[in-house]
Formats: sequence, structure tokens, C-alpha cells
Amino acid sequence: MTEREKRIEWLTTHAPALDENDYRTLNSVYQPYLFRRRKTGELWTSCCGQHAQLDANSAVMLAEHEPEPPRGYWSSQRYIPKPQIVKCPICGKVGRVKEVGRTGRRDNLYAFDRHIILKWYRGALWGLGVHTEKYYGGELTALPGAKITKIYRFTPGRCEYVGRDWWYQSSIWTSYSELKGSSLCAGWKWPDGFPYCAEHGTAYHLHGAGEAAKSQTLRYCFREEWIPGGKAMRYLALCCVYPRQVEMLGKIGCTAAIDDMVRHGKRNARAFNWDEENPGKGFAIGKDAMREWKDAGGDLAYLEVYKLLAKKGKPATFGELAELRRYTHGGIGDFKRAGQACARHGISVRKLCNYFGKQKIGSPLRTWIDTITAAEKIGIDLENEINLLPKNLVEKHDLWTHTAALLFAEKESEEQRKKMKARAKVLAKKYTYTDGTLLIRPPVSCGEITAEGKYLKHCVGGYAHRHADGKTTILFLRRRDRPGIPLCTIEMKGSKIIQIHGYRNEWEPCRDNPQRKDPRELYKGFLGAWIAWVEAGSKREKKKKVRKTA
Repeated sequence: MTEREKRIEWLTTHAPALDENDYRTLNSVYQPYLFRRRKTGELWTSCCGQHAQLDANSAVMLAEHEPEPPRGYWSSQRYIPKPQIVKCPICGKVGRVKEVGRTGRRDNLYAFDRHIILKWYRGALWGLGVHTEKYYGGELTALPGAKITKIYRFTPGRCEYVGRDWWYQSSIWTSYSELKGSSLCAGWKWPDGFPYCAEHGTAYHLHGAGEAAKSQTLRYCFREEWIPGGKAMRYLALCCVYPRQVEMLGKIGCTAAIDDMVRHGKRNARAFNWDEENPGKGFAIGKDAMREWKDAGGDLAYLEVYKLLAKKGKPATFGELAELRRYTHGGIGDFKRAGQACARHGISVRKLCNYFGKQKIGSPLRTWIDTITAAEKIGIDLENEINLLPKNLVEKHDLWTHTAALLFAEKESEEQRKKMKARAKVLAKKYTYTDGTLLIRPPVSCGEITAEGKYLKHCVGGYAHRHADGKTTILFLRRRDRPGIPLCTIEMKGSKIIQIHGYRNEWEPCRDNPQRKDPRELYKGFLGAWIAWVEAGSKREKKKKVRKTA
């Protein structure tokens, strides 16, 4: 027997068992039903599992029977009468009234759910992942059936997990994972909860959170309000490895660092040192700076840029960084790029904010970043402040980005063309969408991106190489009756729109947008339906037509 097999056997034989209180806890999440028989005055409750005799004039006996939904019922397909809601006369929970003689086999009342129960047992915190099912065809007061499919064990500096499938009655334990040590690398792996299902997604109910208080290691760092949604087991693993750090971050309100570490394995190393227990050393800034940072909102990106500028000899206050952040419209990434540009070109944040304040355009920070990025590519001397902070920003933006796009198009290799073609196929499956009037599709070549920028007179041509390398995603918004004429250009990250612009970034009116409206508002309905479809998995019919989301 291998060491792995020994640990699986030890964990499965030493884990705590489910007791009667656990079964009642599992039962509490299910819809309570009050099954009654009017002729005899009998009542069966699924909420508290009681069989009682009631008076004929009681609320339960006088309430109307709620018809059972038809097999395969979906709420959007047909109307079902409003359910009769009555309090259980025994436990007080609100339940739905069902006349036993009119419910048939009660197949459509079947339900299942997933849970994780925490238990302090034999000097360790255990987590039991339980798949439960509840049938109403037999005993009406029965508790749900339960099968343990996950076992977690948390001790200081060590976390173990074993798992098995839920759908086989006698499935064996096959999965095993272990975290052991005093630190976690970026992108660390740890199984959390249950696989995806159409009804529940990956959600589960967490019970027994108070059990963590029995652990000397976890009692100060485990707080339910600090748990990133649906990631309690990863959060517990983080607490076992970094208990002092989690406690400190939570108490000062910097839960974004916890959230990033749990959800994405992102350490934010430029802002915070996870391997340092001392708060001051972890953030590597003084108490006064820490107070100023918290007053400015406590954003980790502020801290990252603050440290970078201080290192480059161009220090900024957190108040100045907060002012710079107000000029961004494309997310925190633009803010970081602006800070990096300040450090790279030796310009103060104060001076840059003053410069943006004089501009008469909607998104000066984004425009400036695109302008100097293009300038760097074509060799413009940015040590000269006239070029670094041009008075005619829009003019220089158009000129330099167009030149950079043409330069890239000339240097485009056969390998890059093949890469673009292959990427277009992948992106088409995920993003290509139409409602019959508008359509969205990916570009098929770098030249097409360059042509898009030239037609709409904006800087997307300079993004061609980043799109080809997969560092960003560019998409085209067109009218279906004019598929060859650009309407708007979209930059995406997953299912999130980073930026969307039409003719001259809405600085000037055009045929399709005479009022210079923000495309997010102008095409709000279409974009909302498209994003919902992408987030739902970009599902299509057999004929490859878009399958509409509910």
C-alpha cells in the first residue's frame, strides 16, 4: 500500500460520522411541506418530522391544497397557482400545504442539495462534504438521505482532502490532495466543494462555522464575513497556512487580498508579503502611510503603484493616487499602467493629474496611455516633455497610433498570420453573436484590426500584436445588414468589457452615433443579452445558431 493510499484509508476511517443533529441540520434547508388528510385530521410535517392529529378548524386543515407542478416543470413555461403558505403548528416554520390524497407519487417534489459540515474532532477541524437527496414517495416525515463524498482535515500548516463520486452507491475514495508547509505559491491548488451542476452551479451550504473557534490556530482568523463566496474550504486552507496574515488583513479591512488569494491564487506580492507575519513588515510602509492608504480606500493597486514610484524616486501621496484613479474608465489596469508610465518616464502623479484636468476629452488617461505606448514603438523621444505631455493630445494620439499600426502590419510574419487565424476560430465559438440586427465577431487578421482603427479613427490598430499574442481580445460590433462597415470595437477580458468605442472614441458625432453617446448605453440591451449568453457558456443549437438565455 502506497503512502497516498494509507492516508486515504486513515482519513476515511478516522473522520467523524454524521449524527442525528447533523441530519436535522441537513433537512432544514429543504422546502417544508405540511402533508395533511382532511378526512382524518392527520398531519405529517417534513420540516420537523412529526405526525400529529389536528382540529378540523386549524389553519392547516382550512388552507387550500397546493397543486403539484407537472413533470419537467420550469417556472418560465407555464403558470402554477400561488402556493398556500401556512406555519407548521409544531415547529413554527412556514410550509406548503399538500393534501395527501391529491399528490400522487410525489415524484416532482424530489430535491437534492450539497452541504459541508464543519466539526471539531480529535484535535483537528474536519469538513464533511455531504450530498443529500429527499424523496417524498414513502414516509412523509423521513429525513433526507445523505452520502459523504468529501472529507477535509485542517491542522496548523497541513490540510488534507479525500473525495469520491456521489452517483455510485458503493463508490470508492480515489481523490487525495495535501497542502503542507508554511507558504503557498502563486496559483496554488486546493479542491473546494462540489463539481458544477445545472441546478446548483458549484454552490453548497456551510454548517458549523462556529466549530473553527475551538482551534487555537483558526479561532482568530476564521470569520464567515471574510469568506469569498462559495470558497470556504480554500479559505480554511489559507487560514491554516497564514493564520496571522489573514487575521491582520481582515481586521484592517483589506479583504481584497484574501479574496484574490482564495479565488485566484494571486499573492499581490508587489503590495503585500504573505510570508511576513508582522503587519508593518508585510506591507513595508510606515504607520502614517498605512493610515493614509486606508483613508484613500485601501485599494491594493494604490499600494503597488505607491511602492513603485517611491522606488523610482517619484513618490506620490495616496490622495494623489486616488485622484489619478478617478481619471480611469477602463478598470484598474489603466491605473497601474499610468503609474508604471510615471515611474518609467520620470513624471510625478501630481503633474499628470494637472495635465489630465486640462484635457477636454472623455477618457484622457486611456488616451494618454495609448499615445505614449504608440510613441515608444515608433521611437518618439519621450524624454522631451513636449512629446510626453503633448498639448494636442488627440492629434498626437491619432498620428502615432496609426503609424504604429502600419509599422506592425509591415512586420507581421506568416507565423503571426497563422496564429491569428487559429485564434479567430477559438474566439468565434465563444463570442460570435447576433440578435438579427447587430452582430459581434472576432477579427480574422491583424490587417483587419488595423483597417478597423483606420476606418473608425481610433487606436485599435496598435492592439493588433497584443491580440495576436492572446494578451487581450479584440472584437468587432457591426450591423448585420452592413457586416463590412465597422460600428464599434470592443476589448474584452473573459466576459467583461474592458472598453468599447466607435468613431473617434465618441469625440466627434457620426452617422451611427450623432449624439456621441457612450456605446455601453447606446447598445445596452444588445450588449447585456450578449454578455449573459457568454457567461452562460456561449451555448448554440445544433445548427450553430445562438441559443437564447432565459
